[in-house]
Amino acid sequence: MASAARVADQDTDNLKRIQRRLRASKKPGVTLAAYQESRIRHFHETLDRYMFPEGATASA
Repeated sequence: MASAARVADQDTDNLKRIQRRLRASKKPGVTLAAYQESRIRHFHETLDRYMFPEGATASA
């Protein structure tokens, strides 16, 4: 289990560094690869189907 903890610690350290760089960027967002974007889009579409079944929509 100690090796899993080291991986989690490393990931957390990497996330902190990445977040700092994102905030320092002049770009107004994150650019993902097409594959990543399609996976995120699919996730949100699936989530919407579960949260709002049968054509129901979220109120804004």
